[in-house]
Amino acid sequence: MKELKVKNMHCESCAKIIQMELEESGYINKIISVELTNPQNNIGVVKFKDLDQNEIEKAKAVIQKAGEYVVLN
Repeated sequence: MKELKVKNMHCESCAKIIQMELEESGYINKIISVELTNPQNNIGVVKFKDLDQNEIEKAKAVIQKAGEYVVLN
């Protein structure tokens, strides 16, 4: 499992936007969850299964293009 911490997730709608963008980019069977984990600091986590390094980099790009989101790891 791979987790990506995402900054600037303000609400559950942000999580849904990120999930929809990832699903439309081919990650529908790779996403475990997308959730807002620290609302005070606007931090969320996206959990994936079975991603290689190339897929991780592509997922980071999809997340960052979905809005003003920043992948922290």
